[in-house]
Amino acid sequence: MNRKHISIFLYSLLFSALVLVLNTYSASAQQLNPAKCTLKLEQVAEEQYKLLFDFQIQDGWYVYSQSVPENGPMPTTFVFDKGQPITDNILAEIGEAKEGYDANFDMVVKKYAHHVTFETKPITAKAGTLISGTYTYMTCNDKSCLPPKDISFSVILTATEQ
Repeated sequence: MNRKHISIFLYSLLFSALVLVLNTYSASAQQLNPAKCTLKLEQVAEEQYKLLFDFQIQDGWYVYSQSVPENGPMPTTFVFDKGQPITDNILAEIGEAKEGYDANFDMVVKKYAHHVTFETKPITAKAGTLISGTYTYMTCNDKSCLPPKDISFSVILTATEQ
């Protein structure tokens, strides 16, 4: 083999290795999901229900409040489909909020570590009513953030014995 063929071979080998490394990194980044949300239904009275969006968050990661400064992180939001018996998209935040400086955004923000529950006001509706919509949340650690996630949900209100 002459020098030209060796150079082409080495560049091809280097390029292949780089592609392999980037594909491996990309696949592992796509699987990263540091926050998991479980939708829970709670009947509080006859024909009255609450929806609870219960987030479990991995150590070192955060989910942001519904109320964050402009040009900051993506706030957690809830949008209910038209025709739903829910009139308020702002939910109660239940958890130990951490309010302080966030280096990712160079500002003071309100966020949650480990656990937070977002709870609707009581919904007055008959059993069998379908509630649906989308919630959006963003997770960050102290060094970086993942893109916001939009999650569609639907739940049928189910009566329980009181």
